[in-house]
Amino acid sequence: MIGRAAILATAVLVACAPTPPDEPASESSHRLPTGAVLDPVNPGIDIGSFPLAVVVAPGGAQAVTLLNGYRQQGIQVIDLATRMVRQTLEQRAAFLGLAFDPSGNGCMPRAETRT
Repeated sequence: MIGRAAILATAVLVACAPTPPDEPASESSHRLPTGAVLDPVNPGIDIGSFPLAVVVAPGGAQAVTLLNGYRQQGIQVIDLATRMVRQTLEQRAAFLGLAFDPSGNGCMPRAETRT
């Protein structure tokens, strides 16, 4: 009886032991608590908090992001060639969408004012 309990305890300990990762994570990748690895294709761009939408301008030289974070709300214009934020326009509203007008001359965020 003691022999069976020892075998069962050993089997449980072996089954619960952590397994080594299949491949080491590189400097640019990030390992999640689940063990999965995020390996981005390109380096990230440091932008404002909680971007919910990104649209690329006609011509592809710039992108506009929609920020809906707690500390910062508004839009940011990003130069895609230099990967730098060129302009930040703060707006106190809960944004719902973002689009360029058909002529390509302006970007229109849709906002909802909360009262």
